[in-house]
Amino acid sequence: VRRLPQPRRGERFPNNVQSFDDIVGRDAWEFSWRLLGTDVLYETVRLPNTRPTITLATPEGKFIDVPANQLKIMGDSYPFYRPDGGVECYVIEGITRQDWLPNYSAGKIVYWLDRHYFYPLRIEQYDYEGRLSTVEVCVAKYENPTLKDKGYAALISLYYDLSLDLMSYSIHDAHLVKEWSVKD
Repeated sequence: VRRLPQPRRGERFPNNVQSFDDIVGRDAWEFSWRLLGTDVLYETVRLPNTRPTITLATPEGKFIDVPANQLKIMGDSYPFYRPDGGVECYVIEGITRQDWLPNYSAGKIVYWLDRHYFYPLRIEQYDYEGRLSTVEVCVAKYENPTLKDKGYAALISLYYDLSLDLMSYSIHDAHLVKEWSVKD
């Protein structure tokens, strides 16, 4: 285990938009939180019209072409889609606490959390002058039913750095739930 110093956790990986904190998450107590309101998301990750399918891997090691227009924000089995296909979200704001994260890369972070499972579908990061710097969006999928409402995982995560006009992404397909013994 290698622990990163607090201020460096928000720095981008080389040639990528995402940082260590973007990938593994942030500690809630390092921010001051408030509810901004609610919103409805209808799409997050958008594939270009020139890309009608996306190739994904299955846990069995096969590759399948999935029509891009069939990817839903919270996957196919999400029970709370609105009749118009939207996902209702809470929008919350986290202001960086300088006593916990001095010189952190983001002064403010705004999350769009699915209203039922609190899954983050959109994250905006702002600098200390209030300028939007980074946007992260994702398409989630229900991957582990034994975890019930905590069984969602990112299928596609897309990160955009506005100042650099740089976009990076990650695809998390072929999830396989595996039981591990104490010996393993």
